[in-house]
Amino acid sequence: MWMSAGLISYQLCDREFACEQCPLDIAIRKQHRAPDTVRGPTFPYASSRVAKKPLPKNILYSRHHCWISSMNERCVRIGIESMLAAMLLSLKTIVFPAVGETLRRNQRCVWFVLDEGTLPIVSPVEGTVHTINIRVKNNPLECCLHPFEHGWLWEMDVENKALRTAGLLNSLRAESMYDSDAAAFFSLVRASLKENANTVGLTLADGGILLPDLSHILGAQKYCSLLRKIFC
Repeated sequence: MWMSAGLISYQLCDREFACEQCPLDIAIRKQHRAPDTVRGPTFPYASSRVAKKPLPKNILYSRHHCWISSMNERCVRIGIESMLAAMLLSLKTIVFPAVGETLRRNQRCVWFVLDEGTLPIVSPVEGTVHTINIRVKNNPLECCLHPFEHGWLWEMDVENKALRTAGLLNSLRAESMYDSDAAAFFSLVRASLKENANTVGLTLADGGILLPDLSHILGAQKYCSLLRKIFC
C-alpha cells in the first residue's frame, strides 16, 4: 500500500500483509499524517489500520450498520455507526427519503453519493418518515464527523411491534458483527492492492504525488465497489 502511495520505493513484507500490527505501517502513519486543513477531517478508517471506538451502549443497532434510538413511545431516530461513517471518503451528497413516506424494514431508503458510485442504506425498521436532518442534508460531512450526535439521518414513527420484530442488536453483538465486516473489507482491499502490485507507477522520489487515502490508491470506482460488497 505504501509503495502504491509513493512513500517507499520497495519493501518486502514478512507479515503476510497484516498491516494492522506492522511497526513500519504505524511509523509511516505517524510521520506522514496529513493535516486536517488539506482535505477536511482525518477519518480513522481512511486506511487499513482500524482506530476502533466502542459503540454507545444505550442505543440499538441493525445488522446493516445503523443505530436506532427511541425519542418517545412512537418515534425513533436513525443514523449510521462510526465505522461506516468513517468509510465514506469523498462523500458528495446524501439522498433522503421523503417526509411522510412509509418504509419497509430492509428497504433501501438513503443513498450516500460518493465519487464514482453510491452506497445505499436500508431502513432498520418499518415505519413512516417523520423528519430528515436538514443540517446533514446541507452539510453531508456532519454524519461522518458526528455520527452519534447531530449527524443522525432521519426520524420515523414506528409501532412497538415493529421494533420488537426488527432483530436489533445491543452494542456488544453489533461490535462483533461490525468488526467482522471491517476485517472482510480490508481483506478485499489487500487483495485488490496485490492485483495492482505491478502497476505502482511513479514514486515521490520520481516526482509522484502523495495519495491521501484508500479511495485514491484503489481508485474511486474500485473503492466504492468494495464498500458495496460488504456494507450493502
